[in-house]
Amino acid sequence: MYSLTVLVGRLTKDPEARQVTINGEQQWVCNFSVATDDRGKTDFHDIVVWRKLAENCKNFLSKGKMVAVEGKYKKRNYEGTDGKTIWVSELIADEVRFLSPKGEGGAPANQQAPAPAPQQQPYQQQTPQQQPYQQAPQQAPYQQQAPQQAPYQQQQPYQGTASPTGYPQQPIEISDDDLPF
Repeated sequence: MYSLTVLVGRLTKDPEARQVTINGEQQWVCNFSVATDDRGKTDFHDIVVWRKLAENCKNFLSKGKMVAVEGKYKKRNYEGTDGKTIWVSELIADEVRFLSPKGEGGAPANQQAPAPAPQQQPYQQQTPQQQPYQQAPQQAPYQQQAPQQAPYQQQQPYQGTASPTGYPQQPIEISDDDLPF
């Protein structure tokens, strides 16, 4: 059975990324924590991201950025330095969406600010003298005629001689005594 979890929250600190060797292949792994708010109660979730997605998180996320994380919760344990078993719940992310607009939350600590964009000339609208154009032909090369429709005929009011279904209709006689109100 697969349990899908979706979290939307803000990073509590800058992501920690490193390369690990698995089966002789170098892969990125990135860890970060997300704070979510549920009716005034704040919860903190540990997130683990792998491969190319981990590299993107390392490059584009920083403390305070808002993200949507989709994945599955895994529980694992390890032995601490004091010999006790420590249990950890982590969300193994399948997808991370960056929700903060550019510039919000600051640049990641491991990146420099982007270089300013080169100056561009302001847009100038072309006048007809500057931009030659061809005039549309006065008459289309072919003429398509609209199909002829019969003129609208107003229907005659219902006379009670035939029902709308086409079957003969008998007049209904109802007295005031037949009505329940």
